Amino acid sequence: RDFKQDPTWTPPAPTTRNLPSFEYLVVSKESLLSLLRKCTNCRTGENHLSFRMEGMAVTCTGECNSCPHKFTWGNSKVLNTSKCSNMERLPKINVDITYGAVITSIGGTKLHQICSLVGISPLSNNTFHRIKKLYVSPAIAETFWKISKPNYMIPVRFWIRVIINRCYDAVITAQGNGELASEKFRAILLCMTGQHTFDKDPSFKHLKSCSHSAPTVNWIFIPGGIGGRIYNRLVSEVFTDKNIEDIKSVSWRLQTSTCESINALAWRYASKDLYFTRPGHEMRTQLTMIHWNYLKHTIADGTRPVVGKKSYNNPTSKRVVWRKVRKSMSHPWREDIKRLIYQEEKGRSRPEEGRDQAVLRFSIYILKREIDRLTRPLVPSAADPNLEEEWSSDEEGEDDALTPPPLTPVERIDALIDESGRALEVVDIEEETGEDEEE
Repeated sequence: RDFKQDPTWTPPAPTTRNLPSFEYLVVSKESLLSLLRKCTNCRTGENHLSFRMEGMAVTCTGECNSCPHKFTWGNSKVLNTSKCSNMERLPKINVDITYGAVITSIGGTKLHQICSLVGISPLSNNTFHRIKKLYVSPAIAETFWKISKPNYMIPVRFWIRVIINRCYDAVITAQGNGELASEKFRAILLCMTGQHTFDKDPSFKHLKSCSHSAPTVNWIFIPGGIGGRIYNRLVSEVFTDKNIEDIKSVSWRLQTSTCESINALAWRYASKDLYFTRPGHEMRTQLTMIHWNYLKHTIADGTRPVVGKKSYNNPTSKRVVWRKVRKSMSHPWREDIKRLIYQEEKGRSRPEEGRDQAVLRFSIYILKREIDRLTRPLVPSAADPNLEEEWSSDEEGEDDALTPPPLTPVERIDALIDESGRALEVVDIEEETGEDEEE
């Protein structure tokens, strides 16, 4: 009717209201089939559907039974990799699910259990660990090495090891005397500036001088002394009033320490109830330290102020202690890792390698696998329900023939190294023979 009244009339632009901000929406199979079954071209026919599952990615191709209309639909786009083929198809939803499971320390086993119970197509173990190894783990390692070299600690990093050792000595030698431990902690900074006696300082009541021997000629002190740049940086970052007061509560038997808070965070990423491979445990340790670093950094720069207090019963001091409650953290480091994952998949390539490189890579792989097996502590059998799927051991075949006496782990590792060297020598000999024949 509108078109007959005005030939230039055009329909209004379509609008979308209340669209969720989330990137993915869970849709039941029945609802999806009801939408894809009907042909959008002729409106009368129905489509023949063919589905393809790639982890959580779904690809559907359809063809109408009454008109030549064909279509292809997918629930996730495929990321562009350096080698586009069926073997390199990388749906974005699989990468995001793997990234989320690793960052939140859910793991592949729990993710598979949750998806199976709910009725969602889960990722296979091979797909999960391949994406984690090729894309997620390198992004975590890059983020870890970036935060392990903070600019604000560059002026004082030379003295960090000395300060840690002296703090340990202060707690142990004080043997429960909190005031003495606090004075020894404050004396560390003065000692590093060249002051070794404190009898004229009224704040030192238990410690009058350093217990070490006289400084040698090559003894290195903090440049600038008291009031210098490095001295002020150490006061603001390490020798704070809070640390001077908190060291009084550290048990000299090392039953309680600030490491307990790191261990509580590490428990979330690397639970002691599960067993992990060495690379998997290193990745989870890196996640722990990245999380810990951002917690402390946001406290230092004031982005997480104290919003309240919470009381709890401290069994060590036998009294009620009030703990500060800070603003919740937004975890921006997780988005940094996600951005690096997308950069990793775009720049990843598989260059052609020669036979010598292939033999060398295989020899190193066998050597590492055997070293890992020889140095791995005894663990429960593979039937243990607490065993993470990352851990696996190759069963050794039985041999009825006479066998030589068993070698020690060191002898077996040396033998593997010799075998790797001989394999490379064989490659060199074959190459030289081929060159002679060509000549």
